[in-house]
Amino acid sequence: MVNKKKNKLLTDLFSYIKKQLKGEQADILVKFAKQYYQSVVFNDSDKLTVVDLYGAILSHWNFAFEFNTDYKVRIYNPSQEQHGWQSNHTIVEIVVKDMPFLLQSISMEVNRHGFTNHLVLHPVYLAQRELNGKLIGFVDQNSTDSEVTAECLVHLEIDRQSDDAVMNLLQKCLSRILVDVTATTEDWQSCLEQMQRVINELTQATDYKVHYS
Repeated sequence: MVNKKKNKLLTDLFSYIKKQLKGEQADILVKFAKQYYQSVVFNDSDKLTVVDLYGAILSHWNFAFEFNTDYKVRIYNPSQEQHGWQSNHTIVEIVVKDMPFLLQSISMEVNRHGFTNHLVLHPVYLAQRELNGKLIGFVDQNSTDSEVTAECLVHLEIDRQSDDAVMNLLQKCLSRILVDVTATTEDWQSCLEQMQRVINELTQATDYKVHYS
């Protein structure tokens, strides 16, 4: 029953996208939306509207369209008047290079502030960009193109916040977490590579001794 509701909701969303956009633009956003909502479970599907789903997907698409830094974080309360869609929750949007420990670290930081994650989306796309960071397009997951980068688009819906200071503090803290995760991941990868070099050297030394005897 849940799958049927989700499929119906997404089918309506894809049709709505094709009404709002034309030709290749519509096809690109439909493809983007399929991956964006692929693993989500809509617990309150009866309360969701296609307009709000469209607004959320278009908002994150536009936010990710230009990306020439290590990460981007935006926290806001969408309204119909200002953003073209609405939600009962405060929205956290993140664009960041995909890396280990990412979602766990983000979720832990949100929980540390005492907020509940009502919805967590974290699709990973292979992005192809110009040198200035402008998006050329998202390519298939099985692509072997060395010019593409795996990027994670995190969408969180947390308890509704009305205090700008609270949202600004959370944004700063999440930015710090992303910096820390990036540094940790780079060190972790370097340690793995160093460990592999040592293993290879020891293996070669052992092979040499066995061969010599």
